[in-house]
Amino acid sequence: MVRALYILILVCLSCNLYASEYIQSVVVECDGKSDCVDIISGFKELEGQSRSKKELYKYFDFELKNPIYKSFNFSLKNGILNIETSLREKVSNISIVGADEVLRRRVFEDFPIKEGDFFNKKLVEDALAKIEQLYFTQGDENLSLTTVETEEGISLNVSLSNIGINKVGEVEVTGVNRLFEEKIRSMFEGFSNKTWDKTIFKRHIEELEIYLDSLGYWNSIVKTKILKEAKVRAQVNVRLGKRYAFNFHGVTYFEHYKLTSELKKIVKNRRGSLNSDSIIHILSKLYKDRGVFYSSVKVRKVKGKDENSPYEFFFIDVKEGTKVRLEEVIFSGNREISTKKIEDVYNSNASTLLSRGYLDIKALDSVKNKLKEYYISNGYIFSSIEDPIIVFSESGKSAFVTFKVTESNKYTINKINISGVTDKKMVTEIKRILYNKEGKNFDVIKVDQDLKTALEYVKEKGYFFNSYLEKNPKKIVNVSSASKSVDLNLKFKTGKKTYLGNLIVTGNLLTKDIVVKREVKVARGELITPQKMNSFVNRLRSLGLFTRVNITPFIGNKKGENAVYLNFIVKVKEKNFGRGEVAPGFRTDLGYKISGTVSYNNISGLNRSVIAKAQANRRTSYSYLDERRQSEQRDPLEGILQLQYVEPYLFGKEIEMKISTKAQRKRYSGFDADILSLSPIFTKEFNKYFTSSLKYEIDYIKQYDATLEEDKDSFKIGAITPSATFDFRDNPAAPTKGAWFNLSWEFANPYFGAQSDDDLTINYNRAVSRNYFYIPIGKIVLATSMTFGVEKNFAKDLLTDENGDAVLDSDGEQKTKGFIPSLKVFRLSGRDILRGFSDDESNVLIDGTEISDIIVRDMAYLVNFKIEPRYYLSDNSVIALFFDAGRVFNKSVRFFDLKTSAGVSFKVLTPVGSLDFDYGVKLKRDRFDSGGRETFGRFHVSIGQF
Repeated sequence: MVRALYILILVCLSCNLYASEYIQSVVVECDGKSDCVDIISGFKELEGQSRSKKELYKYFDFELKNPIYKSFNFSLKNGILNIETSLREKVSNISIVGADEVLRRRVFEDFPIKEGDFFNKKLVEDALAKIEQLYFTQGDENLSLTTVETEEGISLNVSLSNIGINKVGEVEVTGVNRLFEEKIRSMFEGFSNKTWDKTIFKRHIEELEIYLDSLGYWNSIVKTKILKEAKVRAQVNVRLGKRYAFNFHGVTYFEHYKLTSELKKIVKNRRGSLNSDSIIHILSKLYKDRGVFYSSVKVRKVKGKDENSPYEFFFIDVKEGTKVRLEEVIFSGNREISTKKIEDVYNSNASTLLSRGYLDIKALDSVKNKLKEYYISNGYIFSSIEDPIIVFSESGKSAFVTFKVTESNKYTINKINISGVTDKKMVTEIKRILYNKEGKNFDVIKVDQDLKTALEYVKEKGYFFNSYLEKNPKKIVNVSSASKSVDLNLKFKTGKKTYLGNLIVTGNLLTKDIVVKREVKVARGELITPQKMNSFVNRLRSLGLFTRVNITPFIGNKKGENAVYLNFIVKVKEKNFGRGEVAPGFRTDLGYKISGTVSYNNISGLNRSVIAKAQANRRTSYSYLDERRQSEQRDPLEGILQLQYVEPYLFGKEIEMKISTKAQRKRYSGFDADILSLSPIFTKEFNKYFTSSLKYEIDYIKQYDATLEEDKDSFKIGAITPSATFDFRDNPAAPTKGAWFNLSWEFANPYFGAQSDDDLTINYNRAVSRNYFYIPIGKIVLATSMTFGVEKNFAKDLLTDENGDAVLDSDGEQKTKGFIPSLKVFRLSGRDILRGFSDDESNVLIDGTEISDIIVRDMAYLVNFKIEPRYYLSDNSVIALFFDAGRVFNKSVRFFDLKTSAGVSFKVLTPVGSLDFDYGVKLKRDRFDSGGRETFGRFHVSIGQF
């Protein structure tokens, strides 16, 4: 009876556990702060669902992997799901006091929780126990922890005792003589009687090894042993080995340090002694690898001794040989692949020496490997290329090279088997994107690339954790010798489709969570892929707020039968948001200058920034001024004061707003000007290819000390400028292919606040089209820039005096009611600079008049072409040749009268653009009426925009 009752109770409990109940509403009590909003919205998705308690337990089990939860309880009754939860506070501050600086720094570095992380009491207590074990003697209470709750979070105060700290006692040095022992001891003087720090000790040992190496002890071995007693005792045993030194004579093909480095490498790798025969062998090989044959090497060894120890000094006399002419390269054994194609492979991979017709043994071996790759990539997977046979002529001055090819049968792809992917369209697409295709020659070299391509494709379809079920290469590539064919077998373990769940942000002490979360660009419940998350991380890094960004995914609750939510912990480390700098310097156009900038990049923790800048300069040349102003030789200070505010998400939308105000005093060719400007800019990035912006600008300009009467005036310019940008470059920082297009159109007229008086109206349009193209040609990237600009004055009513007579300007032309202010007339400067020309040389009209010396009453034009074949020396340096052509025009364009230059450019790639060092030479130097000529060329330093 009792047993039956027990079974009945179990059955009832089981039924209760598995019985589903409809959830009418979810009530959440959360004691956290802003994080509660996301928590509540996440749980609200349960409303309208039917769940059993078992299903809810499983649901919340996933959720509680989130480190934000401190406690969690739930109950389901009468269709109401009640959830009570408390959230962990973030650590706002960590203060470590007591002991000495070394120990405080080590404890801070070893501490598992950083400022901005969620507070976990057990984790902290375990960490303190470990720290006590590492740095203190046993027995005493060596450290204590106090926590203080503040509005910002939890403040942790760790107090370290000054008693019981593991300190360094004696550093024992063995294995060397007394003099050497004292020198080594002196290297550890600053280490003794300090807090024991394994990292510092290791650094001292590394410095000792470098010191021994510099003395020529290339075989030296340093062993250490740490004994923990009342004080830490460190034993350092040094085995010096033999000591070497060299003197080279007659060497011109190599730097001496290069030869020494190669000899040192042999000694270190072999752990053996160096003798005359081994030196001769090594140097002879180095010369042959450089393409120099018949070199003679003589070695004389002298043994000596100094205050340190004995040494072996090698005097090496080299009689350098000559290069050997390569008379003929012969290919034999090839039947299926023509000699012409093999010669093309040879020429494409030949070294500089081979291309010039000289023997280069090392390069020949590289060519052999490339020939083998060529055969394998065309299906001849069992073909072989023997080592090149080199036959020297009787005189030894020339040589013949033969490559012997053993061709095998050609293998083709019979079938590509794909399993683990049920979607037929995906299977078809995988086969399409693979390099190896059914019925085509099998390219074993591309197999790894194909595996990676297919894996990434499936991941980008939402299978975030997709992997290969079969990883054995022999089972992936199934070769049939009978049919001379290959089957590729791709077995995927896709797992379930992943959708974005929750983002948990840690490490952000001042930055709001929303700043991080809004950069993901994927809504909760949308498909999430590795590429989307990589883009998310890149956007976070580009904000300039964090020194480190790491993301950790963990699977959340189910989203249907074959889908799950994927949650991410985003851990960041914040930068110092305030910044100040002072930059004195000299510029060829501005003369001596000094500038200062103060900025703060995270106002209210919302990535809002404010930047204040001031600059002053005094020019050292008068060449940019007109004739009258040059004769006066005045050099007043110029300067600019600028304040800018940036709101990256205006009203919470993906619209960036910049508001800039500036006050500037600047000298122009024919006048000086004081300029006061205000300009808000609104920018919207629609996708990775298309961005548009809208700019409004109002300028108050006062011109004085003007040569022309028309320039002695004050202006008010109000203009609106829409702009559209299309960016198809592969890498904006260092593009190697693609294109970039920008069109901006400025409308200035009284409707937008421009001046409208009886005698002057500002009413003009100004359009600029910039187009950049990047075309890869082998190892060269051909970069091309084409810029066109046109501006037109619409205030063209002719002015007359009270008698109805025409009012003329200084050029004898009748004045119009308006014109394009000189500050807005096109100039070849900034990103449109004409390299090789100074500002006053490039901005002259066809008749030799400086563009700023005329009044533009009708139309003006700008034309600028740049062509640059670029060669990337490394990931951050580029060398290029360039050809520039451009000019400014008034009234009409004449393309055959462009100014031209050519030169060389060296670019250092930085995160904000390339730092360009350009030297340009004019291809045609114009003569002046005075009899002089333009300068030969010019050097430019600039931040590249192209």
